[in-house]
Order: sequence, then structure tokens, then C-alpha cells
Amino acid sequence: MVRIPTSKVRDEFSETVNRVLYQSERVVLQRHGKDIAAIVPIADLTALQRLAARGSMGEAGGAEGSAGAVDRQRCRTQARSTHP
Repeated sequence: MVRIPTSKVRDEFSETVNRVLYQSERVVLQRHGKDIAAIVPIADLTALQRLAARGSMGEAGGAEGSAGAVDRQRCRTQARSTHP
């Protein structure tokens, strides 16, 4: 995961999106040194939505504790897309 100031992302938006799209990189946007938002691969968003729907986000650790679950879900999603 990489952290980038919003001013830099504004200047290099298409490159940032390509990093997320083609390298499955998670990009955290920062303003004045504070994390404010993230750009994540759609597989990560889908996994987070599934976790939220199951109520997993309310368990100990919250969203940060679910990062491992998102990684596992991403692997399963990628495996399904590469193996019919």
C-alpha cells in the first residue's frame, strides 16, 4: 500500500488509476499528512461489501482487522477469474 498526497494524485491521476488497475495496488490519499481516502481495486471493494453484508466489519479489529480477509477474498476472486 502506498500513500500519496492528493496534490500529486491530482497531477498524476491516470497513472494512479493504472497502478490500482494493473498492479492491484492500494493507494491511500493524504491531505496535510493525514489519510483521507483510498483508491482500491474493485475486487477489494467487492470483498469489503461482502464482509459488511455478513456483519464482519463490526467484529474486533473493524475495517483494519478485515484487511487479511480482503486479501484472502481477492485471491479467491482472482483464482475464479483465471480458472474457469
